[in-house]
Amino acid sequence: MSDERKTDGNGGASGNTPDSNASTETRKDCHNPTASPETATDNDRECAKQKAEEQASKMGKMPPIDFSTLAFSLATQALVHMGQARLPGQPEGEVNLPMAKQTIDIITMLETKTKGNLNETEARLMQNLLYDLRTRYVQVAKRTQKD
Repeated sequence: MSDERKTDGNGGASGNTPDSNASTETRKDCHNPTASPETATDNDRECAKQKAEEQASKMGKMPPIDFSTLAFSLATQALVHMGQARLPGQPEGEVNLPMAKQTIDIITMLETKTKGNLNETEARLMQNLLYDLRTRYVQVAKRTQKD
């Protein structure tokens, strides 16, 4: 029995679609979807990668990952912890200053470790993000001390 089958590019087996000219790609069958990292075979890893790619394509196109995307993602986390941004299902204005500080410290560490390796735009982005986050942190900390 073969571990490979042809698919129509959308996860369905070829021949199951009315369009006989559909592009095909080789896809591994998953025989052990619950394999642990220690016992996973190359086939298990390839299957997991394909499933992740299929899930991502179902969710829509995501922007490419670059340094700015990482920096904005971390900054958004800090804003959420300061109650300046909200996640779906999260109570409005929930503040967690220790987590906000830790996230700002992570961004600071990232800026320090990448110094000299960033282009001008990325370096300016880090400076501006950190200035804004630190300013907001001080404002939120003062406001929560008064409450």
